[in-house]
Amino acid sequence: MSQKFSEINKVNNVYSPAVGSSGVAAAPGTALYETDIVNLKLYKNCTFIATIGATVAATLWNFKVMSCNSATHTGITIPIAFNYQLQGSTSAASYGAGSDTPEGLTAGTSDGINTTVAGYVGGTIIFEVDPAVVLAAGSGYEHVKLYWTATTAADAPRALSIVAILSEPRYPQAILNSAID
Repeated sequence: MSQKFSEINKVNNVYSPAVGSSGVAAAPGTALYETDIVNLKLYKNCTFIATIGATVAATLWNFKVMSCNSATHTGITIPIAFNYQLQGSTSAASYGAGSDTPEGLTAGTSDGINTTVAGYVGGTIIFEVDPAVVLAAGSGYEHVKLYWTATTAADAPRALSIVAILSEPRYPQAILNSAID
């Protein structure tokens, strides 16, 4: 018997871009933004996948992975180290040849990573979170979220969507438990 992806992985849509009245996807501005908070209590691994749409101007962001001591956005958060991979096109042609091949896994620090113009045109950033690092932030820290801010004054609209994939459930079952408290 083979296992299905959905039986061993929990997929959560943790950030959906809003659609403005013009029909153009609204994107983060210069304020801070964050995903839903994910509870790692029942899972051994967490991966955030951010897909970034193309923009007409340089829209640059700083992404951080935050360990949280509660499931509410009012709790204390601590930026933590993580690993990430970039996947995408470095030209205006979002889906050019090779745009589906990720770069090597890179260590990200608690300072986060800054996007650049090259490599983020219609691309993907894969954030690998080590639950041991989340838990090491302190007693009661078993939640995690992705947080980002614009790093450019001219923050042109840009679509962004983020899913969290939780894998290696601590209690495997046909229908996996919720990870959003």
